[in-house]
Amino acid sequence: MDIARDGRALLSVNSSRREMVGFAAGEKAERNLTWLNWSFPKDISSDGKTLLFEEQNIQPKASYLRKLDGSPAVRIGEGGSWGFSPDGRWVLSMRDDQICQFTLLPTGAGEPKQLPRAGINCRAAAWFPDGRKILISASEPGHGSRLFVQDIPDGQPRAISPEGVDFLFHPVSPDGKSIAARGTDRRIAVYPAEPGEPRAVPDLEPENVPLGWTADGASIFVYRPSAPPLRVEKVDVKTGRRTLWEELRPSDPSGVEQVGPIQIAPNEASYVYSYRRALDELYLATGLH
Repeated sequence: MDIARDGRALLSVNSSRREMVGFAAGEKAERNLTWLNWSFPKDISSDGKTLLFEEQNIQPKASYLRKLDGSPAVRIGEGGSWGFSPDGRWVLSMRDDQICQFTLLPTGAGEPKQLPRAGINCRAAAWFPDGRKILISASEPGHGSRLFVQDIPDGQPRAISPEGVDFLFHPVSPDGKSIAARGTDRRIAVYPAEPGEPRAVPDLEPENVPLGWTADGASIFVYRPSAPPLRVEKVDVKTGRRTLWEELRPSDPSGVEQVGPIQIAPNEASYVYSYRRALDELYLATGLH
């Protein structure tokens, strides 16, 4: 960082990590659920008791399950994860986004099931509520990102949107008929699950990140990545009316640079969110000459 005339040097060692904290229904306080040093929450079970997360700072990255009561995490397989199946028996996982190779990882006893290679470059994926198909944000070689639907277990992806449309988290509505995604203008719109015209969500800015739908299908949760607090709002998809759901702050704000995303249980009583923390240690070094 600096060096003095007498040869002393000021050194800095940076330590960055991604942490997770969660709140379980019936508890009185949040609990730290971080496992290794880059824990990223991907889904929460329908009963609000189990977290699906990735450890992203290992090679290859891996998917884990952990109870919100703080029980030890259980590694279920290699690769990134994209959510629990509606019946909770499987996790949709992907090891290589360049060939869009999905695997169904069992959450209990059983063997992984590999789905056919899709031949597209995948960015994200999500289950439909019927558990018989998945939604994929992907691009064909030489083309932009668009939405695809793939039947489980042996279907091939079929495009349902124009190019320039994508998503990150849980875009499919509870009835399986609507998809909250970003268009070419980077704004959030509601797309039909079959080819058709999208409907813009009023008064949302490109900085708003859609997280998923409320259980009644009338609103979506959104947030804006920022330093604490994490402000999560519900937005009515027809009117654009906003309602504050919660403001969340890590109990120790030291070095916290960005908060989000958050996974919210269907009953909204349990949640898990993550944040990045970067800390510096300063050292004075002598005798370097």
